[in-house]
Amino acid sequence: MEKLLEDISFDAGKPGAAPISIDAAYVDARLGELAKSEDLARYVL
Repeated sequence: MEKLLEDISFDAGKPGAAPISIDAAYVDARLGELAKSEDLARYVL
């Protein structure tokens, strides 16, 4: 989650900040390569 939101977390809550939608396209753009190369099975509960 930190990797996904690190760019927008500093501007969150500032006056005049534009709303941001976190959708599948945003996640793929930010984590696409990481998700392909990482063994995500260890994160499944």
